[in-house]
Amino acid sequence: AFMKKSALAVDFAPDFSLNVKNYYDALDDKINEQVDSVIVDMKAPGLVPIYPDVEILGGQIGGVNGIAASISKEKYGSWGIAFHKPLMLDLDILGNGFSVIITDSTIKNEGEADEYIERTIVPLGIEFFGKLNLDFNQVDFGYGRKLGNNLSFGIGMSSLTCNIDANLTAKLDGIIRQTGGATDINVAFEDPNVEYRNTLNDTVRIDFHKNLVGGKFALSYRPYKWLYLDAVYNMPRKEDFEGSLRIVQHTLGALNLDYDEDAGEELLDIELLKPAQIAYTNRTIYESNTLEFSYPGSFGVSAGATAGSWKFILSYEKPLGELSFHYECDVFEDGIKKVESEFINYADTTYKSYTVGLKMKHNAKIAIGVGRFALSGQVIIADQVLEGVKDADGEPIEPEENIIFGSAAIGFGFHLFRNLAMDINLLALPCPLLRSTLTYKF
Repeated sequence: AFMKKSALAVDFAPDFSLNVKNYYDALDDKINEQVDSVIVDMKAPGLVPIYPDVEILGGQIGGVNGIAASISKEKYGSWGIAFHKPLMLDLDILGNGFSVIITDSTIKNEGEADEYIERTIVPLGIEFFGKLNLDFNQVDFGYGRKLGNNLSFGIGMSSLTCNIDANLTAKLDGIIRQTGGATDINVAFEDPNVEYRNTLNDTVRIDFHKNLVGGKFALSYRPYKWLYLDAVYNMPRKEDFEGSLRIVQHTLGALNLDYDEDAGEELLDIELLKPAQIAYTNRTIYESNTLEFSYPGSFGVSAGATAGSWKFILSYEKPLGELSFHYECDVFEDGIKKVESEFINYADTTYKSYTVGLKMKHNAKIAIGVGRFALSGQVIIADQVLEGVKDADGEPIEPEENIIFGSAAIGFGFHLFRNLAMDINLLALPCPLLRSTLTYKF
């Protein structure tokens, strides 16, 4: 409410992407080592492994990131509106033409006259298509009015629209060929002529959306022309998202994906590669329509001072609540499993609940400006929120405490025209690079 001029501001940043893999010389070797560790002793005879060619692109989505406008009338106060994107992530995955052949052999009737070698060959062709999109848009409305010459109050409302969309289709085509002795079996996946389920295809479908509304209250005190003291309260928000999740996963019991050479585990379980089980796949289905999103509020105080060409701002926020997702789902499992030496059919239904996020404890910011240049920094201390999450051994994962996040930026500002100014972040980590703001005052 102390502003005497109306203003219009636009935030924007350039669009770019870089192949960051070029900056990691050892990455190719690490990928190849992982491939070797999986297929060791399982390669088809005479075949030379073809290692995947990996590209890792990193960058930022450019364009207009935010727009804000304020209208100031000393008699009636100030009105403001702002639009920005607090979170935007777009990830596309495309895999095509990936194939692998694995083999295994075992000696049957060892030491007897009818000894023979039973050999299993599994060639697989894999293709997958996926997309992940997180799109959060926020609109803020505000009103401020003076209470005398040195004190003003403000009220605001924000509307946060959240969209989470993800889908993945993974298709695996192939056959199992088993020979040796009297055994001669050929089974193809996705065979419509068989009675049992023999697909290895996986699908992911996630679509959640919600609009969160919250309010804020503020006081600003200006004891001197060069000093501002502010206090702001932001209300926390918590909402159940609308939408659903469905994940369908198929696994072949004969393929042991937890292969560990040091532990003596095999990639193929020969005992499962029998006519009755050779291509019968187990299925796991995750279904949910429950996703709760918690967005923290805060209480913050700040001091801003000016002296000649120097400017200084120091603020502290005490977050209220946590930034987290609470997720519940039903898990349906059915198939064939091996219990000791017997194969049995199974069908289980379980309920699972997870909470993942951060509980921020402290947030401090500082900014110093001299002339056209400015330097700013932020430190956040938070605890990890993990409930229901377990490790590979089924043990609960202990959340980390007092995690420190930091950010910094350096930039400069100048006037393009009398009423038109531009501010540029030369370096801002982890914020957008070269983010710029155009401000027109009238």
